[in-house]
Amino acid sequence: MLDGTMTADPIEQDTTAIDAAAQDDSSLPTDPDLLGGADENGDQAEADAFEEIEHDGARHRIPKALKGAFLMQADYTRKTQELAEQRRGFDSERETVARSIDAQRAHLAEIGRIQVLDETLAQYHQVDWATLRAQDPDRANAAFQDFVQLRDQREMLVGKVHHALEQQSQYAQRSFAKRYGETNAILARDIKGWNQETANNVRDFALGNGVTGEQLAVIATTPTLAKLLHMAWLGDQLAKKQQAAAKAALARQAGESEVQPLQTVARRPSGAARPGLHDGLSADEWLKRRNEQLRKR
Repeated sequence: MLDGTMTADPIEQDTTAIDAAAQDDSSLPTDPDLLGGADENGDQAEADAFEEIEHDGARHRIPKALKGAFLMQADYTRKTQELAEQRRGFDSERETVARSIDAQRAHLAEIGRIQVLDETLAQYHQVDWATLRAQDPDRANAAFQDFVQLRDQREMLVGKVHHALEQQSQYAQRSFAKRYGETNAILARDIKGWNQETANNVRDFALGNGVTGEQLAVIATTPTLAKLLHMAWLGDQLAKKQQAAAKAALARQAGESEVQPLQTVARRPSGAARPGLHDGLSADEWLKRRNEQLRKR
């Protein structure tokens, strides 16, 4: 120091303190359960705090506290999607019906005009054109021109109505095919194993139970109704299997209860002859053995 006094080297002093602490290890934990126990407890606590769930085909690890909220959100999302799908189907059906009603109104008006033209043309068909030309050629020519004009109008209206009806039919077919495809996509997504064979079986089940073709078309384009019909078909299949199993069991029980033929039991060979006198001996054998007994006495 600047005042001339001697002090210990700070580096040497720190080294001495470290050595002393190393020699005095009484304060260090020696229990193996305590060593590393904090990490194991921490890992266990972390494992207990998280849980794996499956969503959209993938597994996710989320806090347990959020599991209920996550599942609730997933259920809400699924129901929202189903509602949106049903709404799209209803909107499409409503648009189809609206267009059909508008087209029918237009067709009715045009068909009414065609009917009026038919009545007018029927009157012209009753005209004696030869006599009318002989009596009044100008009037006959004017009437014939009116007749031709009305006839052309009728043909034009008939062609227009036919064309509109054909377009309406094509639009209805396209609309049905679109809604049918969307419904099948939903069924393939929500029903395990849904395919064309299953669809045919469900269709045959519906038709066999009195569902009309028009009703089946509505069901085939409404996912909710199609799912209910599929569940009804599954129930019918299960009931048929149970009935078949019950009949088979009754048949087995009936077969087992029938009288079985008596089985012939082979006679086992007799052992050594019974000694002494007994009722099973013949008279000669009994007398023979009796004489033998007397003789031995």
